[in-house]
Amino acid sequence: MSGLPPTFVQQCPVLDEKWAFPVGSNKPWTIVFCILFTWRYLRQVVHLFAFWAYRPSEPLANPTITSADVTVIIPTIDPHNSHFQAGLVSACRNRPRRVVIVTAGELLRLETVHVIDKMRPGMPQ
Repeated sequence: MSGLPPTFVQQCPVLDEKWAFPVGSNKPWTIVFCILFTWRYLRQVVHLFAFWAYRPSEPLANPTITSADVTVIIPTIDPHNSHFQAGLVSACRNRPRRVVIVTAGELLRLETVHVIDKMRPGMPQ
């Protein structure tokens, strides 16, 4: 320590024995930082444990809600998009009570009806 200038030694934070935090004007912020740091990683450990311990429940043998109780709403502004068509086919395979397709405007509605009419022969009934 004798090789260091005396001003450096005076400016170095000293550990407070009571809290083991650096003493100085930033002590409250150091405490806040340590609390938030601990909270963040404690929460991470709890979430990891919950992720590893999670087991999904088994489906009921006789479910009270079936796909016939579901209405599927599909919004679209591009009925020619392959994602729209794949989503529509996937929804129809599950045989919901109703499929509602929402568009913006009369021209887009007519275009969507035209695309669905082309798809209708390959759709599940």
